[in-house]
Amino acid sequence: MSEASSIAELLRSGADTLRTASESPRLDAEILLGKVLGRTRAALIVHGDAQVAPAACGEYRDLLDQRRAGAPVAYLTGTREFWSLPLAVTPQVLVPRPDTETLVEAALELMPRDRACAVVDLGTGSGAIAVALAAALRRPLARVV
Repeated sequence: MSEASSIAELLRSGADTLRTASESPRLDAEILLGKVLGRTRAALIVHGDAQVAPAACGEYRDLLDQRRAGAPVAYLTGTREFWSLPLAVTPQVLVPRPDTETLVEAALELMPRDRACAVVDLGTGSGAIAVALAAALRRPLARVV
């Protein structure tokens, strides 16, 4: 990856690099290359023949090495989607897990739709649950702290 390579070549070699370090090597490769190039995963696929500059290839290789060493993709990209909301993530914050969205769904079922209520999210980590509950338009009268 020291010379210019196509997006498709980089994705293929990136997925191969991560095969033993990730349960989703192709997805991880796409997300990391998308981060480097500022492109969506769909754009990477559509523009698979596009050449990538050597500097960007090096940056991608560095991210792959960090991922192979065990760094979560969210820490490498600085973001994680939770409840369809992009959240900033750093190594000082636990990465919100997809199964935690089940908790948000359960809480929304318990919250009244037609009257005010208060919710306190205390000591649960990143605050992703509180942010998701506050963003849920189905409960405009809820006060979330």
